[in-house]
Amino acid sequence: ANYDIEFRGSEFEILAAEIEMVMQPSPIATIWGVDPALPNTITVMTTDGQFLELPITWDLQTLYIFGNGDYPLTAAINLPSGILNSQGLVAGIVVTVLPKPAPEDILLDNNSFEAEVSQAIIAVGNLTVVDPLDNQHEITLADLAFDNVYFQIDNGTLFWNSEERAEGRREFKILVRVKDRDGNIIEKEFSIIRNRTSVSN
Repeated sequence: ANYDIEFRGSEFEILAAEIEMVMQPSPIATIWGVDPALPNTITVMTTDGQFLELPITWDLQTLYIFGNGDYPLTAAINLPSGILNSQGLVAGIVVTVLPKPAPEDILLDNNSFEAEVSQAIIAVGNLTVVDPLDNQHEITLADLAFDNVYFQIDNGTLFWNSEERAEGRREFKILVRVKDRDGNIIEKEFSIIRNRTSVSN
């Protein structure tokens, strides 16, 4: 009761914290064809000495997981209320896509066909690539190797494709080439048997 109290109002301002530094994550490596495990948050330091863990969103447009090499990525920092990023700082990381192992094998489900006088194009068999990591491959004949000139490959099927009689020949050798999306190439030889009606028949 023996005090007189006088209230004097004023303004109390809460200043936003300003990001001064971003603690960049270490480079990472990922297996060919597998999306990398990127961090979801980044540590930043503010001008007043706070260390904060903030969410980030990665820009993956430059990342191609089906090609080996180094890919620098950036991520935008998602700012909560009261945090400023006037310098436009971003998170950055280098993702290394490891080289893809070459396909393991090439298989042909049939290596013989019946010669037909009226047909110049005859299906022989279907080619399959053994590759645990990928199912997209370019299957071709290896240029003019061996007897490739008598054959063609279309959508993974091997065809006899020649109007030449190739007199007296029953067995032909071809060289098949497979190229995967990472540039690996394997080649394999196959023997193809042409069954022909004998002269006596």
